[in-house]
Amino acid sequence: MRKLLLILMVVFTFYSNSFALPSSSSGEECSVKSLSFASPDSKEAYSHLLKVCSLQNEKATRTLLLQGKAFLLKAGTKVLIVDVNIGTRSILILSGVHKGKRMRIAKNFLKCN
Repeated sequence: MRKLLLILMVVFTFYSNSFALPSSSSGEECSVKSLSFASPDSKEAYSHLLKVCSLQNEKATRTLLLQGKAFLLKAGTKVLIVDVNIGTRSILILSGVHKGKRMRIAKNFLKCN
């Protein structure tokens, strides 16, 4: 299951990095679609998370989680979009254990109205 989630995250992120206009905007409230990985809110941290996920190395992924360099967000977690980038969103967590933290996540893992 973990390996499949890692593979899906890499694939969805790769395909979401198109040059289409963003489908959501700053200030919009959304929720996380399914169990998802997120990184601290920086492009470098997000790139590092993608590299580790693409290697499908569970030990390295676990290390990122334990060091606070990656986070697991449960389905239904409420978020506020703070910034929009091609393929990713900078979000503020509004509910759950990470409430108040700012993170970066692939846009495909968000459900917005």
